[in-house]
Amino acid sequence: MITLTSTELNYLVYRYLIEEGYVHSAYVFGHETMIEDNPSVPQLQRDALKNYVIKGVEMEYVEKHSNMATGIRKCTSKYSISTPHMCIEQEIEIHPIYLDSQESDVSLCAWAENGEMVTGSQNCLLRLWNLPNVKKEWRVGINQNNAHGITGVAIESDSPFGDSTRATTIVGATHSGELFVTKNEKEWKALHGHRGPIVAVSLKGNELLTGGWDGLCKKWTIENNSLVDVKTWPLHKGAIMDILSLDPGIITCSADGTLSCINKYPSDGQITKLSGHDGEINSIVEMDGRIISCSDDTKLKIWQFNKKEPLNVLNGHTQEVYSVSVAKNIFASGSFDATIGIWSPERSEALNFLIGHEKPIYTVDFSKDQTLLASGGLDPVAKLWDIRSNELVKEFDIGAAIYQIKFSPTNNSLLVCSSDPRPIILDIRK
Repeated sequence: MITLTSTELNYLVYRYLIEEGYVHSAYVFGHETMIEDNPSVPQLQRDALKNYVIKGVEMEYVEKHSNMATGIRKCTSKYSISTPHMCIEQEIEIHPIYLDSQESDVSLCAWAENGEMVTGSQNCLLRLWNLPNVKKEWRVGINQNNAHGITGVAIESDSPFGDSTRATTIVGATHSGELFVTKNEKEWKALHGHRGPIVAVSLKGNELLTGGWDGLCKKWTIENNSLVDVKTWPLHKGAIMDILSLDPGIITCSADGTLSCINKYPSDGQITKLSGHDGEINSIVEMDGRIISCSDDTKLKIWQFNKKEPLNVLNGHTQEVYSVSVAKNIFASGSFDATIGIWSPERSEALNFLIGHEKPIYTVDFSKDQTLLASGGLDPVAKLWDIRSNELVKEFDIGAAIYQIKFSPTNNSLLVCSSDPRPIILDIRK
């Protein structure tokens, strides 16, 4: 039977304090416990207390992971006595597929619900993929020395846009202000959709919306076989950076630090301005009927549509917040401070910060099953995090700055768009 007397335990603590340099604390502790007056203190090797604790933790680990049939149960999660432990048995493998070069930076991508994929590059090349092959491609806009090019993309399978038929509809927008739509082998263009770059595109059912550097939001349709804007709203003094189409209406965010809500009901399109950020608003996402915005002012804010005051203000990042992705009960933010915030919409403080990047993070995205979070940015490494343990489980060196990453809605494929002219599919196998 193993015994540990109070004298032995006190002496372990006393020796630990001396070895770690806490001389005064050791003196006080030794005086109160009368260690030095006890002739039966044991002779111990250096770091005895730490070694005993480590062995105890190892035994606890074995106890929690023992399996009568297979011995020790496999677990890839780190074990710590300071945080609750959650076993993770999966091991991740990444198999990269390099697609055909687009001969310029691939800056944007989007998936359709049926698994079709579209990419846009800075040399104005818009491509539809039947992976791993190119299904079709178009040159859109004016190629300005392989810079800027495609600035907005959208794709929707089984889309009713433009006519009564349902088919995959693809939208491309450019830095020169051109808007392009294709469906059922038909193509439509608006050469001057906006005055300047179009950087926000939303395609949802019959509704196609765009936002540009001119501060305008436009609604488009097909009339007499032409792409026409049926409604224009002058909303912002700065560029519109993102657009969402929601059941109650349309919401935009801008470089001027404001959001605008366009009410669908009543039908007069009443506009409500939300002024709440002190810097450019980079992105907005919807989560359970609420809107989350992220900004250069380092904050995230949660809004109710058409309400001027935010429901919550989230602090924690120290530099610009550039991207947001939502899961069932949490959401993630990627920041130029090289950290990823994990948040609950009910709390003002982060649940956790994931640390592993060394440079600004441009993009984050949750997997279909919401157990993995992918991140990428200026350091050329795509990282995969297990959101249950908040641990980095795999990474892949792209070798180029990462602009956007998107998980497929149908499987565990991760699409990476970067300054490498080849779109990259990371086939993630658990």
